[in-house]
Amino acid sequence: MPIIASLASASKRGFEGMGSTVNYSNLFVSSQTDYISMPASSNLAPGNSAFTIEFFFYPNSATFQSIFSCGYLSGSFGGFEIAIDSTGIPRLIKESVTYVSSIAINSGAWNYVCFTRRNTSAGGAQFFINGSSATAAQVNNNFTDPASFNTTIGIRRSALTTPANAYISNLRYRIGVGVSSAPVPTSPLTNDANTRLLTCQSATIVDNASPPNTLTNNGVTVSTIAPF
Repeated sequence: MPIIASLASASKRGFEGMGSTVNYSNLFVSSQTDYISMPASSNLAPGNSAFTIEFFFYPNSATFQSIFSCGYLSGSFGGFEIAIDSTGIPRLIKESVTYVSSIAINSGAWNYVCFTRRNTSAGGAQFFINGSSATAAQVNNNFTDPASFNTTIGIRRSALTTPANAYISNLRYRIGVGVSSAPVPTSPLTNDANTRLLTCQSATIVDNASPPNTLTNNGVTVSTIAPF
């Protein structure tokens, strides 16, 4: 496994101590060994409700990367995945259908990615990339599979494929909240009554939501490189 210091550069360093980031440092994507997992839980299943997932992302390669795989199973209607494709386009993948952001992330830099579903109507779902709103779409699935299948960060849960090769910081997942704008945060994200997962912001791999999920660290290395 590469040493964190060999991946760090001045452009990646922020205010250290305000929130550590997680480095998925498997530079060889075929290794597929570094990710975080958590058990199936109804607490992670939004059903038909509004939800918002947000995180900071610093890519180390131009490859397809699964970031948050929430009970996702290819072909199933009940789970979803947030991914970044090889051209830097964020995607929400559900069943065999993909909602593609109209805005790409920046290479060689920290990016703030937010996906929100305000409602299940036309135009009720949207990506925000570095504070800018992408074209809205309809995402009307009843997402119940996270209650039956596990959730992973940094890899596709169903087959342990398309691993992330990036720094990920301040990943927060909230249910019951949809947003109409997403300014770039300037400090670590915090827990609130709607937070179901809050991680990649501590010196160890923990969930800062309440109640916390039980996270299993599968080779992930914690770094003090931060976006703030």
